[in-house]
Amino acid sequence: MPPPIHIFRLAVCLGFLVACGDHVADKERAGVSGMAEKKQISTQDSTVNDFQSSDKVPQADRSAPTRTPEEQKLLETLEASMNGSNAPQQQLDLYEQWGRLNPQAALQHAQQRDSDFVFFCVRAVLHGWLDRDPAAVAAWIAQQPEGTDKSQFVTVLMERAAPESLPALAEWARSQLDSPGSAAFVQGLLHQWGEIAPKSAADWVLKNLLYQPSSPGSAPTSVRPEFKSFFANWATQDAAAVATYISTLPTGSPARDHASAAFASHAIVEDPETALLWADSITDPTLRSTTRTLLEATRFQLMLQGNLTSLTEDGS
Repeated sequence: MPPPIHIFRLAVCLGFLVACGDHVADKERAGVSGMAEKKQISTQDSTVNDFQSSDKVPQADRSAPTRTPEEQKLLETLEASMNGSNAPQQQLDLYEQWGRLNPQAALQHAQQRDSDFVFFCVRAVLHGWLDRDPAAVAAWIAQQPEGTDKSQFVTVLMERAAPESLPALAEWARSQLDSPGSAAFVQGLLHQWGEIAPKSAADWVLKNLLYQPSSPGSAPTSVRPEFKSFFANWATQDAAAVATYISTLPTGSPARDHASAAFASHAIVEDPETALLWADSITDPTLRSTTRTLLEATRFQLMLQGNLTSLTEDGS
């Protein structure tokens, strides 16, 4: 005999309530698990990983589809080193290798390290990346905020880049000159090149960085500040070499005149007589007059400061 209809309806309702209870419990369990997982991820992201602590190792995404077996093995070796021997140099060597394989992933991992160690890890990645794509390294450095680290990264770039890649790097730098905030980076890059190979750097600067861009149909007249700063920096390192280099340029050429003006502006502090002689050697009358006026103003300021007491009659 079938059960009364009201008992049947009661059973259905009870079954529905039990199912709902199970569903809510499942959601609560999933929520707790998700919160725990989210808390764990948040902790990993916010925790600064001390390279001397075995319990704070930044975990890379092991499911990355682009990771090669070689990269996977390198990552496992790196994390084992961080968990075990804590050999900093071994870790830096591994970061450099990783920079050759997958620089973006290596940088992401390196930037999670301890604040006292992160610069060295990032620098190691850049070392490896430079072997693969110097222009890409330059682009990455240019995007970094101004500061000591950025200046040191520029030094890394120029010291580690192969000599044959320097013109390509400089050409890339020239393309960035009109980008906001790039001037200091470009000047630093050229300064480093000038220390490594000053004559080839000077040849490139004369060819590519003499004038500011001009409007269509008009002759360029305004000299780039990077041009002036390059010769000033070089003169600080080796004034005699700069003088010799300028003397080899064609007499009367804009390149020689502007290089002479830049050199004279630098020399006025240490050797005012020589500075004025260089100013007088400029063939363009307007530039010669302007340069001499600036030198006289600088000389006057230095005399007021007590840094320059007199000039010979021939030099005045």
